Amino acid sequence: MSKRTTRRNVLAAGAGAFGYATLQTEPIRAAIPAVAAYQAEGSTWTPRLLNPAQGELLATLCEHILPRTDTPGARDAAVHEFIDLELSLADGDEQLAALGGLDWIDRRAQQLHGSSFVGLGAARQIDMLREISDEHEAHPSELVAGAAFFSDLKRRTLFAFYTSKVGRTEALGLPDRVRVERFRGCQD
Repeated sequence: MSKRTTRRNVLAAGAGAFGYATLQTEPIRAAIPAVAAYQAEGSTWTPRLLNPAQGELLATLCEHILPRTDTPGARDAAVHEFIDLELSLADGDEQLAALGGLDWIDRRAQQLHGSSFVGLGAARQIDMLREISDEHEAHPSELVAGAAFFSDLKRRTLFAFYTSKVGRTEALGLPDRVRVERFRGCQD
């Protein structure tokens, strides 16, 4: 690995391959035109599935997954907005799982620190997320639900970030639009 290889570069490389496979799921394919229409409106974000407190919790979690560095972070790319929209188009079980995961994070913060997750300092937030991250081989039974939610949220965050305009252009350095002059199809 070169000296310039960073965690974010590795995530970006994996996200491209993962993104194509993820595009095959119906809620995400349905969300993409809706996101384009939403972004064209240029209005401020109003959560579609989440309440405002859950929206802020989601934005905070996403920003911890992909923080702003020398490139934009998840909040800059409105990752939380995409995830909220995607979940609003998902089936009821998927919605319940996501809402339950957000609730789990806040309840755990209350149990451990007597505050909502968003009300904690960044160091405590990160400690809580490390506890449920997938870097652990096995989680104690009381952390399994939180770990499953956080793993799914990381997947959603990476997809949303690296398929966003900000992620494509500013983080990956790709052109905003790719123009295909002529599609030749299979040459065999």
